[in-house]
Amino acid sequence: MLAGLFLRGYKVYKNVKFLPFFDCDHENLNLFIGPNGVGKSSILEALDTFFNNAKWTISLGSQHAYVAPIFLIEKKKVEHFSTTSKEYIEKISAFLWNVKLADNKLVYSTISDFLEFKDKIRSTCEQDYYLLLLSFTPHLRDISFATFDAEIKKTVLNLTFDEENNLKKNEQKPLNKLFTEVHDLYTYIYIPTETNIANFLRLESKDMQELTDRRIIDNIDVILTNKSVPQENGEISEKKNILDLINEKLQPYVAEVERIIQQIDIEYRFQAEGTAKLTTKDISRQIINAFYSKRKLQKDGKSIADLSSGERKKALIDITYSFLSQEDRGAQEKEIILAIDEPEASLDMSIRYDQFERIEKLAKDHQIFIATHWYGSLPIIQQGIIHHIEIGEDGLPVIRLYNSRYYFEDRKNDPNDIYFKSFSDLSQSILSSIRSKEMNWIIVEGPEDKNYLDYYLKGQITNLKILPVGGSGSVKLLYQHMSIPFSVKSDSSTFKGRVFCLVDTDNQGLDIKDSDSKYGKLRIRRFQLGTYSGTQEIKLVKINNAVFIPTEIEDVLVPNQFYLALKKTIEASNDENVKLAFSYFKYDDDSKFSFVKGDLSILLPQSNVERNYKSDKKLIIDFIDRNKFLISHNYCKMNKEVEPAWIGDIIKLFNQDGYKENNSLPSEKDKLDSTIINQLTEELSESMEKSEKLDIDSEIKTPKNDVVPVAETIVPSETISPPTIVTSDVTTENLSPPPVTNIG
Repeated sequence: MLAGLFLRGYKVYKNVKFLPFFDCDHENLNLFIGPNGVGKSSILEALDTFFNNAKWTISLGSQHAYVAPIFLIEKKKVEHFSTTSKEYIEKISAFLWNVKLADNKLVYSTISDFLEFKDKIRSTCEQDYYLLLLSFTPHLRDISFATFDAEIKKTVLNLTFDEENNLKKNEQKPLNKLFTEVHDLYTYIYIPTETNIANFLRLESKDMQELTDRRIIDNIDVILTNKSVPQENGEISEKKNILDLINEKLQPYVAEVERIIQQIDIEYRFQAEGTAKLTTKDISRQIINAFYSKRKLQKDGKSIADLSSGERKKALIDITYSFLSQEDRGAQEKEIILAIDEPEASLDMSIRYDQFERIEKLAKDHQIFIATHWYGSLPIIQQGIIHHIEIGEDGLPVIRLYNSRYYFEDRKNDPNDIYFKSFSDLSQSILSSIRSKEMNWIIVEGPEDKNYLDYYLKGQITNLKILPVGGSGSVKLLYQHMSIPFSVKSDSSTFKGRVFCLVDTDNQGLDIKDSDSKYGKLRIRRFQLGTYSGTQEIKLVKINNAVFIPTEIEDVLVPNQFYLALKKTIEASNDENVKLAFSYFKYDDDSKFSFVKGDLSILLPQSNVERNYKSDKKLIIDFIDRNKFLISHNYCKMNKEVEPAWIGDIIKLFNQDGYKENNSLPSEKDKLDSTIINQLTEELSESMEKSEKLDIDSEIKTPKNDVVPVAETIVPSETISPPTIVTSDVTTENLSPPPVTNIG
C-alpha cells in the first residue's frame, strides 16, 4: 500500500510537502476536501504522473521537483525480485525505519512530519513490511529518493559518482530495475472529473481489464498450458499444449515470410521484442480483450454515452464496485489503487450518500483516494483519513489531517462554517433521498451503534440506512437541520420515508425541546433505564424526559451475548492487566441488562479471592471504552437467539404514523414553498453558528432545568412513586428511576 507521499515543485506544492495516507489502523480511504484551487486534485494527478507517466506540471521557478510515494510493501511480495533489488530494498528500508531527525541535515518541518509518522507505525509494521521511498522525474529520466536522495545513494547503497557528482551510468541500471519491479506491484486507476466515462466503461479498456479477478487470468493460463490437447491426427499428446502448438504453427510461417523478404533485401528481418515465443501473459490479455469487446454496458437499453453526466458518473462507481466487491473474489494480478476526482459531480443530491457508501465499502479491500467538494461526505466516512486543504497566508496549501472516526471531536482548528456546512449538505442529501423514494434512516452516534442496529434490524425495515455521525452533539445538529422541513406540512407530505435519531443517555444531556416533528416523520430518542410497574426495563424516551440515568447502547444488549463478546475481545488482546482483572469476575446469571458499571453489572466478583474489584472493574471499563467497535464486531458475529425489547420499539416507530393523517388540502398557512423553507433553514444554520451558547467542540451540553441528572444519587426504593403501567407507547414520559446505586 501507499503509506504516504513527498511532493515538491508539483503544481501548487512548490515547497516540500509530506502527506501520510493512513493512521495506525491502516485505513485505506483518503478523502481530500476543500475549496477549488487548493490542491486536492493535484495530489491525485501527482500519483498518476508517477504510476502512469501522466503529464508533469512543475511549479514556476521550482528546482529539484519530484513526486515520491512512500511504499509499505509486504516482505513476501518481493521474493521474486532480482537479487540486487532485494538487497537495495533491505538497505533502504532499514535506513528509513531507523533514521532520526539528528541524522538528517535537512532539518525542516516536512522531515519531522515524516519521522513522526514513521515512528508511529513502526511497532506494528517493521517486522512484516519494507518501508521504501522512490521518485522518478520523467524530464530528467532519473530515479531518486526525494529529500533523502544523496544520503541513500552515497551512504546507504554506496553508489559511485563521476567527477561532476553525477551518478555513473552503470549504477543507474539496477535502480531502474528496482523502480520497474516495485512499480509493477501496483495498478493506479485515476478517474478525473472530465474523464470520458463512456470510454472508460468499455469492458475491453485497459482500466477495466485491470479490475479483472486474477483467477480469471490464471484459469486461462491453465487452459493454455494444459498438456492434453489432441493433435491433428487425433492422437493425444502428453507434451504439447495450446500455447506450444500456437508457437509451433506461427514460428515456421513467420520464418518463411522472413526468408522470402530477405531474398528481396537481406537487410530485412523480424526483430523479436523480448522473448520470441508467445507467453500466457501475451495471449490471456488478448482473450479477455476480445471477450469484453463483444459486451457493451447499457442501462435501461441505453448506451452509457447516451446517459446524463450524473448517470454516467454513477455507472462508473457502480461498475467498479461490481468488479471489486464480489464475495468470492480472488487476488488481483496487481494491487489496485483507485483515485476518483469529485465522485459527486453532476449527481442528484439524493444519491450522493449511496455513492460515498459504496466507495467506503470498496476501501475495505482496496486503497482509495477521493477529492471532493461535498462536505456532506464528512459525517459518512467512518474509516479513513480526512485531509482538509486550504490556501494559507503565504499562498501555499495548508493541510490538516484527521482520523475520520474522531473528526468531529478533533476538528477544533477548522472554521465553524465547515462543521455546519457538512451537516447542511448531508441533511439535504437525506431529505432528497426520502423525497425520491421510500428510504428510511436511523442516525446514531458511532460505528458500533450501527453494527448493533444492522445486526438486529436487517430486513425488518424497508430500505433502511443507518448512519453514524460521531457523537450525540452531531446527531443533535443533524436533527435540528432537518426539523424545519419535517415540520411544514406541505413539505413533509412529500417525504416517503422517515428519519429516527438515537443517542445514549450521558452524564449530561442534549438541549432539545421537541423530540418529534409536527407530522411524526422525524423523531429523536435516547436509551433510558426505568421502572415500570415494579419492573426495571430499557425504554426509548424523549430527550427531555425527567428520568436521567446514564445508559449506553452497550448497557442495553443481550447480557450473556455481550459478556461473551467482551470475553473474546479481552482474550484476543495483548493487555495482560485487563486479562488478569477479567479473570477475577464471572458472569452473573441473573443479569437482565448488559451493564458493566454499577450494581446491575454482568460481572460478579469471585468470592474466594481477595482483590481490589473496583480497580479491576475500572480496567475493564476503560478497555471497553477503547474497544467498543471490536466488541460490537464480535457480538454481531454470534447467532441471534433473542433480541432486546427496544428493537421492537424502533420497528414500531417506523411502522406507525404517530398521528392521524389528514388527507385534506393544506391550508394557506401550510403552503410554504421551498424558497421559504430553504430561507428558514439557512437562518437556523446562521443562528446556530453565531450563537455563543452552542458549544460545537463538545458532543454534549449541560442539561437545563427540564433534565435532572441523578446518576450519582442513591435512590432508595421506597422513594419511587408508583409508575403508570406502559404497554405499547414507547415514547411515554411516565418513567421512574429504578432502585439502583451508582449506575454511572
